[in-house]
Amino acid sequence: MEVNDIFTLEDKIVNFIFDAIFTKKLHPGIKLSESVLAKELNASRDVVRKAFSKLQTMGILTYKKNQGFHVIWLTEENAKDIYTARKVIEAGIVEIVTKNIQKKSWIYLY
Repeated sequence: MEVNDIFTLEDKIVNFIFDAIFTKKLHPGIKLSESVLAKELNASRDVVRKAFSKLQTMGILTYKKNQGFHVIWLTEENAKDIYTARKVIEAGIVEIVTKNIQKKSWIYLY
């Protein structure tokens, strides 16, 4: 089992957007298009919409009726908090994957 096996398509889109924001490919205030991103990532608009909603819940995107989703303006403190949270989550994922691989390794030894 690889780390990518744990992530859903929605999670991968969330990570894609996170990375685009923090590498400054997506700038604060920019409007995100469900249809464009869905086409670019070969995903359904529904999955992209769910990823946008998850990012809105996390405080990364804002939503205004009839205007769509926009990237928020992050302060340096916000960015540090987000990276800290991601490190904890990703470390947990690595631990889960490592345990699963170790269990499977033992099976093959017997």
